[in-house]
Amino acid sequence: MEQSFDKFALYIKTLKSAHNSKQLKDTFQLRDVHDAKDSTFIPGPCQHNKKFACVFAPCAVPLFYIGGELLFGSAVFCILIMYLVDNTSRTKRSSLVSYVLSVLIFQLSAMYCLIPFLWKSVFNLGLIFIYNVFIVLSGGVGLLQFKQLQHEEPEFIMVGLNFLLLICIYNI
Repeated sequence: MEQSFDKFALYIKTLKSAHNSKQLKDTFQLRDVHDAKDSTFIPGPCQHNKKFACVFAPCAVPLFYIGGELLFGSAVFCILIMYLVDNTSRTKRSSLVSYVLSVLIFQLSAMYCLIPFLWKSVFNLGLIFIYNVFIVLSGGVGLLQFKQLQHEEPEFIMVGLNFLLLICIYNI
């Protein structure tokens, strides 16, 4: 009786592992397994998010104040599109593409909101440039958080994080 129970348990284990591997192939879910060649990189959430938040918060508040409803509406629209694409697509690459396009839409709407400042003074061109750089860098930080990109390009993630940390340290 005990021997048949062990065989049944082994059979259930093999079924579960076969089901899990089939599910992984079907939905392309990623596991947190890192390369043995590169022991310094472990995929997952960034450990420097607090440092990025110190730079992000003071820049985002005036940008949303200047941009107003249009900028907030485009941000909500972009988040909605990213959510829909992520949940309906079979590949995770499409969620990366939707994220990049959302950052581009957000950047264009921010530029549209900031262009009237050029009519007041040409010196506001520096302000527009600074906010444009801020949007691009915060979009880059968000892109580095994607597990799909972390698993495919670990070297790019490490170099990108080092570069963004260097920029954040010099801005503080």
